Amino acid sequence: MAILQELPGVKVTVRVEGKDCVEYEDPDAADIQTSCPTSTKYIESVDDAEFCIHFHVDSDYNWDYKKHFLDVAVYVDNQDLALKRELIIPRTPTQSPTIQDDFDSLSDAEKARLARERFQELQSIKKIKEEPVTKRGFSEVFDLTDDDLPSRPNKRTAQVVDLTDD
Repeated sequence: MAILQELPGVKVTVRVEGKDCVEYEDPDAADIQTSCPTSTKYIESVDDAEFCIHFHVDSDYNWDYKKHFLDVAVYVDNQDLALKRELIIPRTPTQSPTIQDDFDSLSDAEKARLARERFQELQSIKKIKEEPVTKRGFSEVFDLTDDDLPSRPNKRTAQVVDLTDD
C-alpha cells in the first residue's frame, strides 16, 4: 500500500485478481528529487491476470485549500528487468554454448563454416607494419684514407657583439 507521510488520508493499492499484491520499495527512490510528494513501488506481474488500482481518500485528507488535484500515474512495463536487477525475482540462467571437442566428428558443412569464419577473422586483422624503406641512399663512395677531401667546419665561430657603450 502506497502511503505518503506528506499526504495523510490517501491510500493507493494495486490488486491482482481482487487481492492486494505485494509491493516492493524502489531502491533508487531516495535519489530522485521531485517537486511534489511521490511514491514509487514495484509489483510482480502476473501473466493474463486482471489488475486494478484501488485509490482511497478518507476524511483525514485536507480538501480546504483551493486549486489542487490528485494525480495517479501508472507505468506498466512488460519487462521484468528492474525486478531481476534488484534480485526480487530470480534471473534466468544463461545457457553455456556447447563446444564439440572432436573436429573429426563435425560435418563437412560445419568444417567449411569454421574455416570461412577463421579466414574472415584473419583477413580483418591489420597487417603488421612493414619496415620503412630507406628514403635516401648514398650514391657516392668516400675513401676515408684520402686526405684531399674538403673539410666542413664542425661549428660556426661565435661572433661577440659588445652592447655596452663605454
